[in-house]
Amino acid sequence: MQDYKKLMIKEIGYFYKHRSDKLERRYRYPYEFKTVEYYGPGKMPHWKQVIEVDRRMRIITYYPNRNSDGLIKRIEKIGEKTTEIY
Repeated sequence: MQDYKKLMIKEIGYFYKHRSDKLERRYRYPYEFKTVEYYGPGKMPHWKQVIEVDRRMRIITYYPNRNSDGLIKRIEKIGEKTTEIY
């Protein structure tokens, strides 16, 4: 489907400064039911990026120097299973 008149919104971007949870940017994709959030370093739980798809799946990417356990990525299928990548 082509949107020649540019009436359909593909991406909505939010930009933040000075938030206590270090959230810097949030992008919403309404037709894909997807939200992507980018966090700055320095605040717990040390998330770098969070992708949430239709409230069914969440992919959390961590900063590599957050802890000594070496957790890099966590993939959650809500209500089904959780996968952690070290």
